[in-house]
Amino acid sequence: MAWGIFTATGWVTRMTGREAIRSTHMVFATMTLAFGLVHAVCFPLLTDLVFGFDKVFIPFWDGITRHAVGIIGFELMLAAAFTTGARNLFKYRTWLRIHQGTYIAFVFLVIHSFFGAAANGTLNVVWLGGITLFIPAGLLCGLRFLPPSTLVRAGLVAPEVMDPLGLMEPSGEEGKRLDVSVNNELCHRYGFCQAEAPEVFQLTKDGRLRYESRPETRLSDKTRSAARCCPMRAIDLRERSL
Repeated sequence: MAWGIFTATGWVTRMTGREAIRSTHMVFATMTLAFGLVHAVCFPLLTDLVFGFDKVFIPFWDGITRHAVGIIGFELMLAAAFTTGARNLFKYRTWLRIHQGTYIAFVFLVIHSFFGAAANGTLNVVWLGGITLFIPAGLLCGLRFLPPSTLVRAGLVAPEVMDPLGLMEPSGEEGKRLDVSVNNELCHRYGFCQAEAPEVFQLTKDGRLRYESRPETRLSDKTRSAARCCPMRAIDLRERSL
C-alpha cells in the first residue's frame, strides 16, 4: 500500500527514480498476494478443522464475519492485480476504480487481522508488530487524500520534496494561470489525471483524453496535482500571468 502511494504521488521519485518505485511496488504487491494465498490455502489442509475451499473463497459461507471481511479484502486485491495484468481488456475508468478499491481492501484486511488475532488469543503477542506496520501505511493513506498545498502549509512536507518537478504554485502574491498540454505519445490514458482534476481532464468512452488547455485559476492546484500524479509524465504545465 505504501509503495503504491509513492508510485501514484511521486513523493520519493527524486531519491529512487520512478522505475525503481514501480518495480518495488510490483514486488511487494506480489509478495502480499502470495502470502495471503498461502494463508488461505492452509486452512483446508488442516486436519483438526473442517474448513473447505468453499469457506475460504466465498464470503459469509460459514457465517463468521471476520473471515468474510478477510476474503473480500483479499479478492479485491486479486481483482486489482488481474486488471493490472490485463489492462487492455478493460476501460480505463474501470481499471482505475478497481485499483483504487485496494484502499478499501487494506481497511478490510486490517479489520480481519485484528479480530482474527483477538479470536485466536494472540492479540497480546502480535499487537505491537501490527501497530508498527499499520501506522506508516495508515498515515500515508490519510496524506494521500490531502491536497499538496495543505501538506506544505502544515509543514508536514517541504515543497521541493512534495513537488520534485516544480509543479506547485509559487508563494508570490501575483496570480498565475496555467497552460496545459499533453504529450499523446507518452500518455497511456491511465486516468490518474482525471481522478485528481476531473474538471480539467476527462477520458471519453472511446479511450481518448480531453482536457482544458487553459483551466480556471481556482483549478490550478488540482491541475498541478494531476500532472504530478501522471506516471508517464505526459502533462506539461506552463505558467502565465493573469
